[in-house]
Amino acid sequence: MNVASARLSLALLLTLCSGATLRAQQSVTGRLEGTVTDSVHDAILSGTTVSARRMDGTESPAHTTVTDGRGQFQFDLPPGRYAVSFASSLLDSLEYGVSPAITTVTLGPIPTHVELAIPSGETLRAAACPGSGLLRWTGALLGVVNDAESRRPLDSAEVFVAWNEQSIDSTTRDIVTKRRVEHVRTNASGQYRICGLPTDERLNVQIGYHGAIGPIAIVLISDDLGVRVRNVAVRSQVPGVGDVSRVGQVVVEAPRPGRSSVAGRITRTDGLPLPGAQVRLLGGIVTVRSNEQGDFALTNLSEGSHDLEVRHLGYGLVSRQVTLRDGETVRENITMERVVSLDSVRVVAHRMSYPEFEKNRARYYRGAFLDADEIQKRGYKTMPLLVQSIRGFRIVPQTRGRLGVQSNYLTRCREGQTGVERLDPLNLVVDNMEHMDFTDIYFPIVEAIEVYAEGENAPFKYARACSVIVVWTKRSAKKPKADPSFEQLKGLLKAQSKQEAQQQENQRTP
Repeated sequence: MNVASARLSLALLLTLCSGATLRAQQSVTGRLEGTVTDSVHDAILSGTTVSARRMDGTESPAHTTVTDGRGQFQFDLPPGRYAVSFASSLLDSLEYGVSPAITTVTLGPIPTHVELAIPSGETLRAAACPGSGLLRWTGALLGVVNDAESRRPLDSAEVFVAWNEQSIDSTTRDIVTKRRVEHVRTNASGQYRICGLPTDERLNVQIGYHGAIGPIAIVLISDDLGVRVRNVAVRSQVPGVGDVSRVGQVVVEAPRPGRSSVAGRITRTDGLPLPGAQVRLLGGIVTVRSNEQGDFALTNLSEGSHDLEVRHLGYGLVSRQVTLRDGETVRENITMERVVSLDSVRVVAHRMSYPEFEKNRARYYRGAFLDADEIQKRGYKTMPLLVQSIRGFRIVPQTRGRLGVQSNYLTRCREGQTGVERLDPLNLVVDNMEHMDFTDIYFPIVEAIEVYAEGENAPFKYARACSVIVVWTKRSAKKPKADPSFEQLKGLLKAQSKQEAQQQENQRTP
């Protein structure tokens, strides 16, 4: 055998060996794929960690991956039986152990498919409060109470939840508001659980420890979910803002001042700064706006847990929980995502009001609700004149000849309020943007209005003023083309008939 033949034989042998090795590698693994969804909100879960652990007793670490933007995941695994699960901070907080999906991965081109999901709201209610039989419009609040400085759990801390409950008096046929309070103590691990609370309703939560009561935190339990986890950090060594006997008596109370701060920068998804965004702590009355560089700072805050809320017209709401230590400044950088809206839509149906407007009209009995038909019926051309036509408001002059409105409830609301606890006279909310001015409203595009002469009767997220007015505007100020009138239709038909007759005459003419 010459040298060339030997080289050719060796190359052929190596090619056959490498092909056999490749086929062997391809044959030892199978494909496992699936999707993770949120059954409560009927949505996919992107960025969720999924793990697959082998169940044949071999000591091997779990395989992990992360779902993509469509909530999908995939593994290339040796054949065998696997337990597939996903990470969820909500389910972990509920101590709800979702059973992993057990599946068998096989060889071959056909992948093994598995579906993972967060349980429904009914299942979560049953997991949070076993045997309680929670129905719709009732839910559960649970969490852990820690010391703000040491982070250790607080045993026997008292958790108070207060809310307003409205009913109709059978004698007077009038709406009666009663103050309800629920109270539990934390266990040795600092855990608490309260079942049977109202959902989609303002809940004032306060923590008591060693006879002192802390500031109010405002919490909402979504009815879709039915469960809310609220972990709270409080300062256990220093008395709070009052004694336990005050629980449930205060509707809106400013948090006590402290030496902590929250600062950060607000940007768009493309990284550019977003000026003019509203930043506040839930339960507080101080609101700041981001500057031209997108920077903001909230100072003189008390230590403990706070809910930070950021709003900007045209962007989705961002809410985060921050925990502060005494004298500490926490950095929170926020990225806000633009809300996509259609430029112009022609609706061929009965005009419907906003879902949130309809929901508030059904739940908040003491407000005045004006839809588009009612606004048109009243015939006013400006917002102040329209509002003053509602019982409980009057026109007041402002600078430069402008008109404003004021609630007749203002004097009674301001009694006993001083300093930082002094509420604003009016919170004017336009498309979820708070503390706006009447000059910011282009009246012809107003679609619906909610008016609350007494601010505490407004939806909890706006109730930090003596009076609240909520304005909903049309999605676009552009007017669709008007439908043709009957006379115009007759003219179009006549012109069309004339054109057809002329075409037939031309065809007959040689």
